[in-house]
Amino acid sequence: METSWNKVLMDIKVLRVKINGRLDTIEKRTITEMIKVMAPLVESLTKDVDKCNDMRDRLKRLIDEIKSNNSESLAYVGFTKCKSLTTEANSVCKEMITTKDYELVFQPGSKVETTVSSIDTFGEIFDANHVFTVHSIMSKTIDNFRNFRTTGACEMPNGTHVLCSINIYCEIVLLAENFKAVARLQVPEYHEAICYIGENELAVAITSEMGLRLIKVTEGKLEQTKKFRFNHYCRSVAHHDNQLYVTSEAALFQYTKTGQLVKQLFKTGNADIRDKNVIKCALNNDGSKIFILNKMANKILTLDRDGNVLSDIKDSEISEPCAICVSSFGYVFVACTNYVLQIERNGRKKLTRLVKISPDCMVTSLHHVNNTNSLIMGKNGHSKEQIDVLKLK
Repeated sequence: METSWNKVLMDIKVLRVKINGRLDTIEKRTITEMIKVMAPLVESLTKDVDKCNDMRDRLKRLIDEIKSNNSESLAYVGFTKCKSLTTEANSVCKEMITTKDYELVFQPGSKVETTVSSIDTFGEIFDANHVFTVHSIMSKTIDNFRNFRTTGACEMPNGTHVLCSINIYCEIVLLAENFKAVARLQVPEYHEAICYIGENELAVAITSEMGLRLIKVTEGKLEQTKKFRFNHYCRSVAHHDNQLYVTSEAALFQYTKTGQLVKQLFKTGNADIRDKNVIKCALNNDGSKIFILNKMANKILTLDRDGNVLSDIKDSEISEPCAICVSSFGYVFVACTNYVLQIERNGRKKLTRLVKISPDCMVTSLHHVNNTNSLIMGKNGHSKEQIDVLKLK
């Protein structure tokens, strides 16, 4: 306990140093912007001063010439020139007074104070080893459709949910907070998984096309934006730091958000054969750990970001693992044939059995909702309810 306490204190101090550094950078940039605004004003004032000095010197020379010259006609010419120059000087001074009254004003950015005042703490403190229990289970029906199967689910930043569904057609379904469908978009068979990739965009794994489709959510509507084709099957897709992670049942691949292959991270058996050794994947928040489900071997593997195996779990209750998710705090949940389990956050062991799954039901998707601390479980079976909401505590 004391070790973790000291580590958290150090993490808070490190974050404070980073924030101070960021604020210093913002302050320097603001001062640089002020200098940019000041530069033309200073240049204009300098020109005015130079012009006044020039007129003063010219007047002084004319006056000296008049004093040193005894000719009345030449003195009159000098006087006329002085009068003209004085009129010009008065005109310039008047223009300076009426148009060159500079005053710099600082208007704080509207987001600065509101953002800072809205922050109560630097972050949340939680028990990384907390073992959850299920407080309640609530079943949900989508539009009262029977034989509706959910193959994937994810959450949008505003708290709404998006499903991959199969009823008469394969569709992407946008749900309101009450789990009622508000938008639908038909996609080809067979879609296996979906994830949020930022900027109100979703990536959908399409097995039949051996690729991904990107879907944009705009004002409650769904619209396809891009389509990527690969040379392997696509059973699941996950996103982290502008990178897409795609499983093919035999391998795990890393792609850019534009569909360019970065590398094959992991392979088991023949990557061209659908051996169900790499069916689903999920990443923790910092991307340091990648969890993959090996359905055929009944185990869960944990990889580092380079694809090296850090650990694997085999347990009597890990039978044909079929869905996995990682919460924003790093808690790992896995659905198998008979149970939904919680796995240790580093992927080294099973922590607990959360709930037993009905024999006539197969879990097809799993994702964690942080705001309500719930697991949304998509399923396929004889029941008309397609989603179970598992409230955790």
